[in-house]
Amino acid sequence: MDKEFLYDLMAEFEKRDIQELSFETEQGSVHLLKAGAVAREAAGSSAAVPVAATSETVVSVAGAGETVAGAGGELVKAPIVGNFYRQPAPDAPYFVNEGDRVSKGQTICILEAMKLMNELEAEFDCEIVKVLVDNGTMVQFDTPLFEVKRV
Repeated sequence: MDKEFLYDLMAEFEKRDIQELSFETEQGSVHLLKAGAVAREAAGSSAAVPVAATSETVVSVAGAGETVAGAGGELVKAPIVGNFYRQPAPDAPYFVNEGDRVSKGQTICILEAMKLMNELEAEFDCEIVKVLVDNGTMVQFDTPLFEVKRV
């Protein structure tokens, strides 16, 4: 997806009185959820999942994985431009380390964009093979962040 489109979408989402937004395109899907909102399990589902109140917006972008030629792994790429953080606070442990097994929906990093802390969640169960970006590094749209292997 185009990074300018994502930036505009995030800015408009924050201005509006909506709590959750999901949609799909040929390039992937986007799910935005405001802190303290109640997430729906599926479109039209009456079951709700409470979300902890924080100052973060959760960004989940499907289609971010890309096969690495000859390695049997996949790359998790940045869905937006921002600063890459491996931990929620400077004194906190990393979300994930190389060799960790990660469950679908688990936070793997934070991308700070436009003063918003956007949690990037695993789109599938996987093992972190390699962390490709240093903590605190500014990344561009589509920058490979992690090499992962599905489990």
